[in-house]
Amino acid sequence: MSTVLLLFLLLMVLTIGLMGPGVALAGPPAQTVTGGGTIDTYGPWPGVEIKTEISAQIDADGVASGMVQGVALYSGKLMLHVDIDCLDIEDNKAWFSGTIKHIDYPGWAGQSFIGGVIDRGDGHSVKDGRSYFFIGFPYNCEFLHPDPEIFEWTRGDVQVR
Repeated sequence: MSTVLLLFLLLMVLTIGLMGPGVALAGPPAQTVTGGGTIDTYGPWPGVEIKTEISAQIDADGVASGMVQGVALYSGKLMLHVDIDCLDIEDNKAWFSGTIKHIDYPGWAGQSFIGGVIDRGDGHSVKDGRSYFFIGFPYNCEFLHPDPEIFEWTRGDVQVR
């Protein structure tokens, strides 16, 4: 029995030694923005009610990841999907930018994207907000902060933490 225990312990020491000192388990995200809501839109889709969804985080190393997407409620069709690579959070506001992976508008896929949201708290009488979404600007979310109070959600909630 003691031989088996010694072999097990030796195997564990060797396994840990091979992993090296740089291997660490990922911890919880340092900051997050999640949720979504609906707004009445302007621009290329005037008068269309769009549901915006966002799920993004900054990990303990400062690396941002996530997605934002828009779905047209009249058809249920995905109109926009962005992979987020920048997230800047200040108090109850979050700004995000990334690359458009899918969009129902010719020539915009692959373009840069930037937007923002505001979390005004929980409750039915409090409405969160969303900025215009800007496409093709050569800035990321650390340098450009669109006003997240332009549109109020008609329904929904966003959490900035």
